[in-house]
Amino acid sequence: MALSTYDRQFRDLVERIGDVPWMTPTQGRRIWDHFLGARPLMALDIGTCYGTSAAYMAGAMRAIGEGRVVTVDSAQFDDRSEAKQWCEVLWERCGVRDLIETIRIPHSSYVWWLMEQVAGRSDKRGNCEPVYDFVYLDGAKSLTVDTAAVIFVEQLLRPGGWLLVDDLDWRHEDHPALIPTVQYPDDVSYRFSSAEIAMPHLRAVFDMVVKRHPSFGNFVEQDGAWGWAQKVSGDRKVVIIEEASLSSRLRRAIRVLRRRASSPSR
Repeated sequence: MALSTYDRQFRDLVERIGDVPWMTPTQGRRIWDHFLGARPLMALDIGTCYGTSAAYMAGAMRAIGEGRVVTVDSAQFDDRSEAKQWCEVLWERCGVRDLIETIRIPHSSYVWWLMEQVAGRSDKRGNCEPVYDFVYLDGAKSLTVDTAAVIFVEQLLRPGGWLLVDDLDWRHEDHPALIPTVQYPDDVSYRFSSAEIAMPHLRAVFDMVVKRHPSFGNFVEQDGAWGWAQKVSGDRKVVIIEEASLSSRLRRAIRVLRRRASSPSR
């Protein structure tokens, strides 16, 4: 069977990305298919890392012919890591550098940056003008940080837009070197409890914050790793759990959900 133009463009993008971590070609294809269907004009990538997620998003936008990606990450380690430079090289190689805006935060975290974006887009009554059609959250993997992030993201997400949460079942106990220590003055510090170390923080965020938020619905879970939620109106909530990779079933489900969203509320 002959490949479509979009399929050829995706294969070319995968070849250009090569073995750069951390988004796999299978995950990249999910992003690609979603973007071709939903046609987001503005995407927010929280957690730039090596730049692969932004590359897949911008690659899909290049294929579509419109759209921009804003990618956000900490700059606190830029003097000790070449990750920022690697991102630039990758995006140039993929031909998408002009579609990507890079935000490097020299202090605190992306939550503070998100708060500033909400504040800057809000009127005196507290109404925030949303700007993004798609948000990919792949950051701190922290219950406190990412709960706050979701609250601000919801305000920045346009109605009908999608939030994608990565690493739902990631646990600190599987990555002991990444267990954070909070340091206070006078050598006072504390670490996570055994329960916090064992719990997948983003699973808690997705199940107990995103799913219970009145503005989110039409949930899709994939492979215990990804959780999708659409910003909706009304009280309709749909949950789809997939153990296989993105397939025609998901695309059919999204079409059904769109039809439901466009029909009058009962």
